[in-house]
Amino acid sequence: MHRRRAFTLIETAAVAACLALLLPLAHMSAPREPSRRARDADQLRGIHQGMVLWAQNNSDNYPLPSMLDRADNTVPQLGAAKNTTANIFSILLYNGLLPLPSTVSPVERNDNIDFDYNYHYTAPPDAVNPALALWDPSFSADFTADQPGSFSYAHLQPSSGRGQRWTNTFASDDVILSNRTPQIASVQHNGDTSATVNFATSRSNTLKFYGNAHTWSGHLAYNDNHIVFSDSRLAPGGTITQVSEFPARYYFTSAGQRRLDLWCYDEPDDPAAANDFVGIFTAAGAQAAGFTAIWD
Repeated sequence: MHRRRAFTLIETAAVAACLALLLPLAHMSAPREPSRRARDADQLRGIHQGMVLWAQNNSDNYPLPSMLDRADNTVPQLGAAKNTTANIFSILLYNGLLPLPSTVSPVERNDNIDFDYNYHYTAPPDAVNPALALWDPSFSADFTADQPGSFSYAHLQPSSGRGQRWTNTFASDDVILSNRTPQIASVQHNGDTSATVNFATSRSNTLKFYGNAHTWSGHLAYNDNHIVFSDSRLAPGGTITQVSEFPARYYFTSAGQRRLDLWCYDEPDDPAAANDFVGIFTAAGAQAAGFTAIWD
């Protein structure tokens, strides 16, 4: 695989600094749509650049709490159970690679997602051992809880076959982050060139991101750091095709059938669990079955 030039420390730090200065508490105001859309894309790109900078100093791997908190000084969960969305991105916050304004999308529509104004950058009191903690474990991504969640975006589930792509691959067809989507109840595959999507519900905050109450539009961030705006690509009963839709990735069933991969759905007929699947995960484990995704 051809590998592109990695981002330098200066380049990535400069982007992070600019985001911290230029991205206001966007979802609390009402800017024009093109401005919100551009800032949303910039935030996703900046989050990924923070992940890349981490990878450059960690054997090309993106943040994985289970690999970092081996002495269990930060959270009491053991091993892969640590690898939740909140812990992953709290690592970036704690190390200055993710500015706080980038954690909430400017197109956010869920009232239970807000900035963590009380984030602790040193000696977080909720850690098992605050003096030796490696991130603030009080940072939450769970918008279904009594207290607000503080992270808007979906990310690739870092487990099973897809966990091998939780690294700085530079691949232009690896979806690593995106605006979160509605929950997909099922996908009907029409050969290897198209698939029909069925939503779990007709109501979702994510359908309001870009002004359409019936179809989803949003950004996808790929592992080579390019961003694609997918305009009204998900709709109940809508057809995703390999020509006009993103991403153009495939997986194989146990019978060897090639199927078009929907990036926000964990296709159950993929025996290796290597298909793309992005979400916000409040529980984690060594295998895909140990993860719990939340939807709104």
